Amino acid sequence: GQPVESVLLPQIEAEVLTPLPPPSTPPSAPPSAPPSPDEPPDQPPPSPPASPPKPPALPPASPPRPPLYPFANSSSAYAWYRQGEFDIQAGTWTDATGNGRTAVLSASGLSSSSVSGNGAAGPVLALEGTTSGSVDFGNIIQATFTICSVTRFTGSSKRRILNGAGGNFLHGHYASASGGLTGVAFYGKVRTAWTPLVTPLTNWVALCGTNGGTYDVQLSGQSVGADTGGTGNVGLGINSGDHMPTDASDFALAELVVWDRALSGTEMTDASCHITRNVLGIASC
Repeated sequence: GQPVESVLLPQIEAEVLTPLPPPSTPPSAPPSAPPSPDEPPDQPPPSPPASPPKPPALPPASPPRPPLYPFANSSSAYAWYRQGEFDIQAGTWTDATGNGRTAVLSASGLSSSSVSGNGAAGPVLALEGTTSGSVDFGNIIQATFTICSVTRFTGSSKRRILNGAGGNFLHGHYASASGGLTGVAFYGKVRTAWTPLVTPLTNWVALCGTNGGTYDVQLSGQSVGADTGGTGNVGLGINSGDHMPTDASDFALAELVVWDRALSGTEMTDASCHITRNVLGIASC
């Protein structure tokens, strides 16, 4: 036979001369699958929920009180027992003028109250008492005087509230066969009509009076004087002084101001506007 070399050489040459196939390229990544119909396309994150709207403001429980009336004559007052400045525990009501005429409160029968109605435009802070409670203001009614107060009956005993010691003197309230007189004044003599001027009888009485003017007694800013003059030089109290305890009352006192002179007509109106507007909240001035 033929030599091995002569047989294999053509086969080897053919394998060497046969071009190699080009290198294979790596397969490209398959295209990403479209989103499943069950999965929504990407969306921006949702906005945080809006704050819930604020509820509407509730209406006030009562109409707002009118602005304070400028009390021009307070600086010349002889004694001033200002609303809410009593101290039942200490047994005192400080004189707001700084004159040191502190009132003395009894150890029992008194309380603090803040009640709406009774002729006022809103709640009125006051010292309230039964017939067993008393207040002694001392000798604050001088020979010539002006007095302004805000008082009312609160119970079944309706006789005197602001009452004199050392003379027959009352301001604001007295007894009657029909149940009580309101808005009246007696300064050693009758100074007003002798009939209930404020009804119901438990309504507030905002009364100013002087023994030095001409018919000058004002009830809530309106003249109710029926005479002039009268006497002073007495002490003043509640459920104390002359005619007690027979003429004691269930009472409330919100404010009391006293001068040692007669106020003019303009000054009297100013003082009356103070107690009517600033204490009772009635915008009548």
